[in-house]
Amino acid sequence: MIKQLFTIIICSTILLTPTQLITAATIAPFIEPLTTTKWGQGSPYNKATPLLGGQQTYPGCAAIAVAQIVKFHRNPQQGQGKVSYWWDLGSQYLSVDFSSYTFNFNQMPNTLTGASRAEKSNLTDFIYRIGVGLHAEFGTEEGTEASGKIIENLLRYNLNYGKSRRSMYSVSKSAGDWVMYSDTEWLNMIKVELNKGRPVLYMAQSQDGTGHVFIIDGYNQNDEVHVNWGWSGTYNGYYQLNEMNPDPNYPNEKWIVNPTMFIGLEPKETQAHPSLDVELKSG
Repeated sequence: MIKQLFTIIICSTILLTPTQLITAATIAPFIEPLTTTKWGQGSPYNKATPLLGGQQTYPGCAAIAVAQIVKFHRNPQQGQGKVSYWWDLGSQYLSVDFSSYTFNFNQMPNTLTGASRAEKSNLTDFIYRIGVGLHAEFGTEEGTEASGKIIENLLRYNLNYGKSRRSMYSVSKSAGDWVMYSDTEWLNMIKVELNKGRPVLYMAQSQDGTGHVFIIDGYNQNDEVHVNWGWSGTYNGYYQLNEMNPDPNYPNEKWIVNPTMFIGLEPKETQAHPSLDVELKSG
């Protein structure tokens, strides 16, 4: 299993009041998984990443999660701005000009199994560019650190998702010992995003301190959420939010510590108003 260390640094987290949450009556009893992609960090999805010591590197879990959400929305057709940074492990600058890159979503299949050469080239290049946009460390063994702020900057300024803080923002369930949302409120916030057709970009740490970025894209009538882990479809399925353990062989890998998610994550031109005009009804 390929994991990425994730530094949860959410600089634009907004604390919602109960009246800014959701109306339970508007929520469907279940939502089938919204995403159909089964992408991962390893071969063949990392064929465009830079080599390190002669080995292909990994783009990181944040890159896979963001890439799959962008593919789901099939937007933007073209990005904006340029991202450059010093790649420490490779001792060189990496740079991507999103304004000169056209997103060819028709050449991004749900899986690269049986894909054409053109599809493989297009998708792996796309994943590499998203990785650079997130300042990925592109390691060969351990994953790289990423911050919520870097994720937000890429989405806002290069991919044109939610320009203002009121149209897209991150929310944390707790801050240290301070619990900001109950389990019911947290689940309802996820449900309203999914009912609005928005897969949820979700971040959490495990008990051993490592972190992961993944997608919640559905839920069932048992209040289990459907998770796309970003591991080429492995372990994708339904989980209780307080038991996010995809592999029972690793009991300490429950992704339940310091959970954070993005609200209103969708292309700017499709946004009407964020979930601030509805009220909470929870039992």
